[in-house]
This record gives sequence, structure tokens and C-alpha cells, in this order.
Amino acid sequence: MMTEHTERSAQLHGDSIVIDCLTWMYKNPPTFLNPKGVTATNLTVGETDQDFARAVQEVAKVWRDADADPNTTIIESVSDIEAAKKNDQVGLILGFQHSLPLEMNLDRVDLFYRQGVRIIQLTYNDRTFAGDGCLEPRDGGLSLFGRRLIEEMNAVGMVLDLSHAGHRTSLEAIELSAAPPIFSHANPAALTSNPRNLTDEEIKAVAAAGGVVGCCTWAPICWKNREGKRPSVNDFLDHIDYVVDLVGIDHVGLATDSPCAEDPWIDQHSLEFNTVFPEIATPYLKGLFPNLDEADPAQVRETKQPEGIHGVQDLRVVTGGLLHRGYKPEDVKKVLGENFLRVFRQVWQ
Repeated sequence: MMTEHTERSAQLHGDSIVIDCLTWMYKNPPTFLNPKGVTATNLTVGETDQDFARAVQEVAKVWRDADADPNTTIIESVSDIEAAKKNDQVGLILGFQHSLPLEMNLDRVDLFYRQGVRIIQLTYNDRTFAGDGCLEPRDGGLSLFGRRLIEEMNAVGMVLDLSHAGHRTSLEAIELSAAPPIFSHANPAALTSNPRNLTDEEIKAVAAAGGVVGCCTWAPICWKNREGKRPSVNDFLDHIDYVVDLVGIDHVGLATDSPCAEDPWIDQHSLEFNTVFPEIATPYLKGLFPNLDEADPAQVRETKQPEGIHGVQDLRVVTGGLLHRGYKPEDVKKVLGENFLRVFRQVWQ
């Protein structure tokens, strides 16, 4: 029976368009971007504090690396994702996890669109020109520039990503946007209390606007606040179940928030993140590593994903888990990628 189930899930995963809606650090050649496991991924380009000049350089670098790698291709349209699936390639959807590269110049939305960028996140935890992030205590919402930015993104055909945004910022952005927005990587706060996660109000609002929540395997936002416990695949699937029960199968996708390469810099990046934004990951990590400053970086990195998932390379276990929970194959396909594909088809021009 288990063999039959495994074969069924493997076949379904292989037939599906699978979109991991948040990864980062692509370096050519990637060691584990497997087109049989993932069709396309929203790849964060550069760092979250980069200015315009650095962002242009980082976009150009990804283009060069992708051109040199027959395993990957840059995604500029939905038809490119479908072609990547057909051609056994992994599609790279270029995205920013911050609006700082725009530097309050709305013309740069179109400029970056022409360079292949298809997703822009308004904020990254803190306050930006566009509005407040999820860690800002005042939760001031959108700025005037943020409102104009959303209107420009709608006009150009850029996907609006509200991950890391403050509660009020998210709700105001959803109400304002003429196109469906997304939370590319976030979970329901009802299951895991974390400033990065979403209230039921936010989940309902984005669903009502036709958008999608990318439930995320990143352990600090799916561990269910059980001190000293690393989450399991089932814990992650519980978050998917919650969103489906709340707003329906058409408004949930998935993301891993994981790197696309092996590199020593990843450990340094993690340490810097924990120092700058301790409210997000430190409560989870401290439960596993009481002396976090002295912990082995490799062991810490291993716990950043649930047991049984290492990141973008392990999404087939999600397919098997959803089937095991009784999801219909057509609904599993929606979660794996078709829901995000629908939004991309509506927004991109």
C-alpha cells in the first residue's frame, strides 16, 4: 500500500507545475535545483538592503549565471514556466524582498520589469519608503509613496508581495491593489505565533482579492511555538490545512525560504539575521540551542527546515503528505503551483 501511495505521489508530482515561491542565493551551477522536483521558484535577487546600483548588478549577474547553466532559465511570462516544465529546466522568477532598489523613483518599476524582475516585496520587517514592516511597533501602514508604488506595479504588471509587511500595511495594500497580491512566504499566526505570520483577517483579505498565501516550511514560522521541538512535515501540512479550511483550496501555495546553493556565506547570513531581527528566529532557535552563540552553525542550519525537508529540493514529500491527508490530485496541483500560476497569469503583462 505504501509503495502504491509513493508511486502515485511521485507520478502526480512529476506531472505538476511546482512553484516554490521563495528561495534565495542562486549561484551557478546550483547543486540541487532539480526540474523533476521544482518547476520554478521566486528567487530573491541580491540582499534586502541593496540600493538601485547594486540591484542592477545583481540582476545582471543572475542573468549571466542562468545563461551559462542549461538547467535553469529566467522566467518572464507564464508561457516561460510552462516551457521550463516541458524542457526539463528550473525557471527562475526574479524578485526583490524589498522595495529599496527603487529609491522612490517609480520609473524604476518598469525598468526592473524590462530587466526580468516580476515580483517586488514592499517591506522587509522594518519601515521603508513604502510603509511599515512587521516589526515596526507603530504599524503605520502604507505611505503616500507606497500607494503610488502599488498603482505603478499594477500598471506595469508586477506582482505585489506583502510578506514581511506590517498588519495595517498589508490590509491597506490589499484594499488598494487592482491586481491580486500575494504573501509569497508566510503562515497563519493562529498555529505559529510570530511577527512574520498572518492573522486570519489578512488571510481572508488576500483571498477575497484573489491572491495566494505561500505557506512556508521555514522552521521559525511553522514550529507551533513548542520549545525545543523541531517541526515535522506534518506541522507544515497543518498550516496548509488551516489556510484551506479558512479561505479555500484556491488561495494556498508553498514556499521554502531556502537557499539554492551550498555556500559558507549562508551561515554568516543566518547569524546576521538573528542579530538584526531577533524577534523572528531566535525564540525558536534558543529552544533548540540554549547557547546559540556557541552552537555549531551547520547544526543550526539543519534545523531551519522541518525534519524530512531540506528546502527547495524536497518538495515531493509535500505532495505525498497532501495525498495522504485526502486531498484530491487536482487540489494538490493547485497547492503545488497552479494557484500561484493563476495570479501570475492575471498580473504579468
